[in-house]
Amino acid sequence: MQPATQLKFQRFEFKYHVPKHRVPLIKEDLFSHRMQWDPYVLDKEKKSYTVTSLYFDNSSWSCFYDKESGVEERAKLRFRIYEPRLSGNDTIFLEIKQKHDAVTSKKRVIVPHEAYGRFLETRRLSSILPFIEEASRSAFCEILAFGEFNCLYPRMLVQYEREPLMWEFNDRLRITFDHDIKAGAANTLDAGSMLPVLRRNVIMEVKYNSVLPYWFEDIVRKYELAREPFSKYGRSVESWGRYNSLSFA
Repeated sequence: MQPATQLKFQRFEFKYHVPKHRVPLIKEDLFSHRMQWDPYVLDKEKKSYTVTSLYFDNSSWSCFYDKESGVEERAKLRFRIYEPRLSGNDTIFLEIKQKHDAVTSKKRVIVPHEAYGRFLETRRLSSILPFIEEASRSAFCEILAFGEFNCLYPRMLVQYEREPLMWEFNDRLRITFDHDIKAGAANTLDAGSMLPVLRRNVIMEVKYNSVLPYWFEDIVRKYELAREPFSKYGRSVESWGRYNSLSFA
C-alpha cells in the first residue's frame, strides 16, 4: 500500500480514544454521511495499511519530555514507510512533524534506499544529502539542521494498522482509526520483536483544513467522544521502558 505522496501540508488534528467494540458503529454512521474508504488502500478486503516509523530523540529524551510536559510548540523527526517491513519497492520518507496546539504541519522528503542504507552505516543524516534530489534539498537541509541542533538519533520503532476514511465532498477531511500499536527497539525500519502499546482502545484521528461538517459533532455527542491527547511515540517509549532498560536520566 502506498498513500499519495504529499510532501508538505498543514492541518488541524484531533484525537479520540474509542473502545474497540464501538468502532464498527461509528464507521457505519460515518459512511451514512458519505465518508468512504481512502482510494489509496489497495487491499480492498483488509481496508487498512501498516504504518512503520523510526523515531529520533536525543540522549535526554527531549522530544518525549516536550510532549509529556505539554510544550505548545514541539517537533518530531522520523523515518516512515507504509508497510510492515522494508522492501525494495517501498517509498521511504524522512519527515519532521511540528505541532502547535491542534495545528499540525509536516515536511517530508523521499529518501532513496541507497541513501537509507548509507545512513544505517554511518548513523549520520548528513550522509544522505548527496542522494537527495535537488528540488528537495532545501527541505532536507531544514530537517537536517533540526536533527543536528538537537543531537537526535533513532530511539524507538513504532508500528500500527491504520484504517483511513475520507469525505466524498472534500478529501481534506480524513478520519483514521489506528489500532494494534506496537513498540520496538530503534535499530532499523525492519520490525523485529515488538510489544503491544494500546490493547483496549482504538485511536480515532480527525484531520481537516477548514471547518468540520455539522454532522461530525452529532457523532461526537452520540458516542460521548472526548478529545484526548495521545502520542504514539510517547506511549511507546513508556511501554518499552517498562520491560527494557531505558534511561530517562
